[in-house]
Amino acid sequence: MNYGNYLLAGFLTLSMAACSATGARTQQPLAGYPYRHQAFDLNVAWKTVSSGQGTSVEGVVQNVRYVQVRDMEVTVLLLDGKKVLARGRSFTSPNRIDRDDMAGFDLYLNASPRPGDLLQFIIQYQALDDASNSFHWLGSFTVDALSGKSREKP
Repeated sequence: MNYGNYLLAGFLTLSMAACSATGARTQQPLAGYPYRHQAFDLNVAWKTVSSGQGTSVEGVVQNVRYVQVRDMEVTVLLLDGKKVLARGRSFTSPNRIDRDDMAGFDLYLNASPRPGDLLQFIIQYQALDDASNSFHWLGSFTVDALSGKSREKP
């Protein structure tokens, strides 16, 4: 009896299952998130859950422009006017996002928003525009912390 064939078959089955699970994560729909922002390069969708201790922000980012983006960092500031009440940071998973694919992020803010507070999203990443053109990009947008509606930064 050749156990090598059984081991190979088991390894291939586990490898395919791992790839399927990873692919499902990157294709998570934006529809499951109540708040959205669209820009020339990215679509961002998120939800917030506040407790007495703070607020969690969970979302997805979709690359809609570049061949690939990588090393994406999402920072969210909770603002009261110009004062920073809380700051959270997350790196997307997976690390590399091909065009039209998505990656998730989640972070925690040590405060809960009140009426009039803002969330400022600051997203930076390395973009690959074609086979030879790579550059660093930083963008931001600001929304009402409770409604998710777009606002100008104070």
